[in-house]
Formats: sequence, structure tokens, C-alpha cells
Amino acid sequence: MKILKSLLLIFFTWLGLMFIEVTPTAAAQKHVLLVYDSQNSATQSYKKIDSLQRLLTSHQLSVKTIAESQYRSGMLRTNKYAGVITMVNWPQNPINNRQFQRDRQTFSGIKLHIGGILTRQEASQIGGRFTTLHHQQLTLIDSRRNSQLLPFTSTMTVFKKDDSKRTESFGTLTTQEANQRKFVDGVVRQHFGYLPFYSTDTLNLQIVSQLIAALFQTKSGKHQPLLTITNVTPYSNLKLLNQLSRDLYEQGIAFAVSTTTVETNTELSAFKQFTKVLRNIETRNGIIFLKTPIVSAYQSDQSKLNQLMVAELTSLGQNHVFPVGISTDGFWNQDALYRNQGLKVADHVLLLPNSQKKHQLASEGNSQVFKQSYYALAGNHLLTVQHQRKTAFQTPTAITFSMPTTRVGLRDLERKVSRLSYRWFNPQTQLTSQIEFGSANYQYRQGNYFLNGSLVDVTQAGSKQPRPIADQSMTGTLNHFFKFESHVLIILFTAIFIVLLIFIVIGRRIYVRMFKN
Repeated sequence: MKILKSLLLIFFTWLGLMFIEVTPTAAAQKHVLLVYDSQNSATQSYKKIDSLQRLLTSHQLSVKTIAESQYRSGMLRTNKYAGVITMVNWPQNPINNRQFQRDRQTFSGIKLHIGGILTRQEASQIGGRFTTLHHQQLTLIDSRRNSQLLPFTSTMTVFKKDDSKRTESFGTLTTQEANQRKFVDGVVRQHFGYLPFYSTDTLNLQIVSQLIAALFQTKSGKHQPLLTITNVTPYSNLKLLNQLSRDLYEQGIAFAVSTTTVETNTELSAFKQFTKVLRNIETRNGIIFLKTPIVSAYQSDQSKLNQLMVAELTSLGQNHVFPVGISTDGFWNQDALYRNQGLKVADHVLLLPNSQKKHQLASEGNSQVFKQSYYALAGNHLLTVQHQRKTAFQTPTAITFSMPTTRVGLRDLERKVSRLSYRWFNPQTQLTSQIEFGSANYQYRQGNYFLNGSLVDVTQAGSKQPRPIADQSMTGTLNHFFKFESHVLIILFTAIFIVLLIFIVIGRRIYVRMFKN
């Protein structure tokens, strides 16, 4: 019987492993609940929420976003979330959801409060002396002595610097008075954190990023920014785009392009000219991110959206344009349909600001975490910072400039890039990425492009083309068929194994009886 028990144990262990699908990064992912009070159109706080969502994703944190009014008791649990972030965008209308306040009070994970109206418990957990400033315009200074003048504020709750080792400070706020007063911008004590405000401007964003890295203990470091040209389309001025790529290449600047494409009319000469310019970019140490399409026509039909993404990737690949990742508005990662049908094909994404207010901010489930998520930061914002020392980026960051439409705009863009004088991210030595869809696999490894594992010469158009996939739903059907077939085989082998065990048991009993007789 001991042998029989051992066989049964081995069998059921094997059977369990056959049905379990393990995601390599799932165990390491940290989930965060972001609760905001209001989108406050007057101050465009919906942009702040979107920015924070993208920043958390770039820190490899999976975030679920919910309005305070939609919170229900029991949503915040320590075994589900590593931390909770409270974001106050409308101080005049304090959070009064008692269910959330009670759950947050008993929550034992990481707690970060952004904005004013600290509760007594929050203030005591953070510790230190705090005060409320009224009608002030402050200057923000980071640890590298970069500074930025902040907009005028009516009220702001700030902490005074604590020299003890109990707290960690991030950034300094100074008043414009004759007798300058100094306060802490961000503060962390154990697993509690506080930021008096959130801004999408450059300097505050970097301080927020440093605080998040320290509080959530994410793997952050010094990242070289990726210069990125956005708003490129097949209808852009291709001569200017080609000139821009040549100029950047001659200056030794690596760069990326975020471009849309078309699903139809890909056989026309205009599309061939468009892909030729994109191939020129690939040969000039540039990389391509495919921008997700306008989604109004696909809001309820995931098969159409999937077919569109596949068709666009296929038509580009047929012309030897191989995107290294997907660029998208941030809300795509908050919507389950868009996330599953548009983003999961890539392991690298470039998260752009939401282009329209109407797009949702609340999450359907937890946002996806990728191998690398670039936070898109407008290059014009960087030019407002007084650089004494260069800004340090804690997460992968894409510094974006919109595609110019005139030669004057082209020269202006190039002047702005030269003013920044960063050591830019170089894909040829630092990037390995993959896009996988249907039966096709695009890979980029240190300057080389691979199609289904084979090296491709991107200087040649169409010497080796991926198979066009007319209907992704057929691939999905076949995948489901083979998955069903494998389950049938497992069940069949299970039945055979059970029958064999029964015969072993019966045979053993017959043998024992014969021996006794």
C-alpha cells in the first residue's frame, strides 16, 4: 500500500503541475491601490492621476485606481496590496468615505499620502513638525541643486526638516521671503510617506519618483533618457522626418519614433515611401514604437481591435519595419480590453499622456507590468528647470518632442535637443526587446533585427517577409483547439493511469490470496 500511496502522490503532483500556468514575474509583482478624491477639472487633476499611474508602472508597480466615492469596505487588504496611495486633488472637499478611512487605518502595508488634509493618525505616523503655508510661491530644489519656481499656491501642508535618522527627506521647498524658510518636499518614515503636492512638471516628478523608489523599494537607478519623436503618422512630412533622423544620426544621438500606421492601402507607393523613411531611421540608430490606434470604433469588439493590431504589425514587418515596442496613451493599460488586445504582444511599452480627458482613469483590474515601461516626459518641461547639474532619472524615461511640420520647427526642435545635452539612451548597446503576435516574432537585440529567430537586413525592403495573418481570430481558434486537445490527452492518460492502478490493486489482492492458500 505504501507503493500505491507514493504512486498516487506523484501522479496528482504531476497532474497539478500540468494545469498550473506560472507567470515568471507574477510572484515578484507589487500591487498598489490608488484612491483619489476627485479629477478636479479646474486644476486638470485628471492629468496628475494619469501621470502617477504611468510613473508607478515605470517602477514595475501594478496599480489599481479607484475614486474614493466608489470604494467599498474590504477592498484594501494586506494580502492583496503591497501599498495604498491616497491622492487629494480637491483639498476643499476632504475625503469622507468612512469605509476607506477605516480600512486604511488598519492596513499594515505601505501608505503614501499625496496632497493636503492629513488626518491626525497620518501626521503622527509620519512624525516631525508640520505647518500649513498660505498664499506662497515656493522654489523647489532637488539634491543636485536643480531648481524650479512653482506656481502660486493658496494653501500647502509641509513638514520641517527632521535631522534624525528616523525619516528620509526628498527635495527642499524654499519661500520667496527676505528671511527664507525651508521645508521638506517629500518625507518617508518606515512604511509611511507624504508629498504635499503632485505636479507633472519635471523636477517634482523626479522627486516623487525617488520617494516611490525608496518607499516601495523598487529596483530603480540612474537611467539614461530616450529621445523620442511623437505624433508621427504616414501623413507626416516625410522629408522633414528623414532630415531629422539624418541630423540626429550625424550628431551621434540615438532616438526613437512613435508612429501610427494604416491597415489598408499598404500596397500603394505612398505607404512604401513611408516605410522607406522608417527603414532609414532603423539604419541610423533609431528605433520604432508602434502607436496604438484611435479606439472609438473598437470599444466593444475586441476581435476587431486584435485584428487591426496584427494587420498593422504585419504590414510593417512585410516592409522590414520592425517595431521594438508599443507606444500608447496611459489609459490603455487601465482598460482590460485594450490592455489584453493591444499591449500584451510587447514586452516594452512607451506610456504617453492621455490625449483626451474623456478616457477612463479608473482601472479594470490591475494594470500590466512590462519588462520595460518608459514614462513619457515632455522635453519642453525640462527646459524650465534651472540645471546646475543634470536631472537624474530613477526609471526608464522617454523625453518627447512632437514631430515638426515646418523647417523652422525642425531647427527649433534640434536647438532644444542640443540645449538638453544629455547622454542619451543607446538602443544598440542597451536594448533587447520582443513583440510576439500570431505566428510572428519580432526581436531587437543590440542593433540587430530578428524575424522568427532569423537575422533580417532592414536595409532591404521585402527580402524576407513575415507571413501575413488575415484573421487573428483563426489563430485564436487554433490555439483554443490545441489547448482543448492537450486537455483531452491529459484526461485520457489520467483515465488509463487510474485503470492501471485498479488492476494493480486487484492483482495484488489475488496474488496475496494465492499465497495464503
